[in-house]
Formats: sequence, structure tokens, C-alpha cells
Amino acid sequence: MDKEKKNLLEIIKHFDGKKIAVWGDYILDEYLYGYTRRISREAPVLILSYRNSDFSLGGAGNSLLNLKALGAKPIPVGILGNNQTGKKIESLIKKSGISSKYLIKDSDYKTPLKTRIFAGEESTRKQQILRIDKESKVPNTQKINSALLDALKELGNQVCAVLISDYNYFNVKKYVYNKMLPFFKKTCFP
Repeated sequence: MDKEKKNLLEIIKHFDGKKIAVWGDYILDEYLYGYTRRISREAPVLILSYRNSDFSLGGAGNSLLNLKALGAKPIPVGILGNNQTGKKIESLIKKSGISSKYLIKDSDYKTPLKTRIFAGEESTRKQQILRIDKESKVPNTQKINSALLDALKELGNQVCAVLISDYNYFNVKKYVYNKMLPFFKKTCFP
């Protein structure tokens, strides 16, 4: 085993039980599955017979689940829209056994939803044929900036690391980042 791989495996051992804040853009991934059997008479497009759908955490939510799989105790921080997409993300986070205490709701923000459409027959591999993104940016208001900063300040004494997952939806803001740095002094990694 090479030295780099050994170092990475050693670092992974340090994740066990450590509280790590995950600050970033929480996205809902939706997967729609169906079968294609014909082409539309109205236009040269496939007709998809809907079969089922599934949801999963995307963006910072993916990082959250990866940290949990490594044995850490991740704590999500960010803005969710006060809409169905935001509520679904919060539900998925809670279902995975993670607290959503530091996820801030804002009714002016529409939580990003990325819908992937997969097609294929019963005995074949499904292939993605289309992705539809519904997205908006987190408003840059004093209220949101203060709420994010307050959450990060409170977590400064509880966590030993902050993972930033920025997908350019403006959950991560330079102003908040610069103000929160003094509150994070300890680390759990060598």
C-alpha cells in the first residue's frame, strides 16, 4: 500500500464520533423511472410510461451522508426554502438520523430540485434521458446572513471541523465565512 493511501486510511479513523458541520447548498435529487415503447406522433420525442420515482439528498446533503457513513456526526447548516422541496430535504435528513436544528427556513427561497428522468425496459439498464433543474439563489439579506452566522457561531464550540459544500446557490457567503472563522479554533484531525 502506498504512503498516500495509508495516510487517507489513517485520517478516516479520526472521523468516528466527531461532530462536523456541513455548511452549504442542500439540493433535492428526484429520479423518475419509466419505460419507452414508442415515439410521439406530435414530435420526434420518446413517450415515457411512468413506472416509479425516488428522492435523495443532493449537494451538501450528499456530503452529509458521506460523513455519516465514515462514522462522523454531521450537522447540517444552511437555508432551505419553506416549500415542499425544502420540507422533503428536512424529512430525508431526519429519516437518516441527523438533526436539522441548524437548517434555516426562508419563504423567499425556493430550494433547488434536480429531476433526472431515466428510461429503459424491464430487463435493461436504465439510462438518463433528461434532467430538469428548478433552482434559485438564496437571497442576500441581513436576516439570512445573521441567521447563518448565529448558527455557525453556536456550532463553533461543538464541532471540530466545517465542510463547505458550495454549488453556487449562495448558502455559502464570503461575508459570513469571514465573520465565523474566529469561532472555530479546534480541530479533530492530525
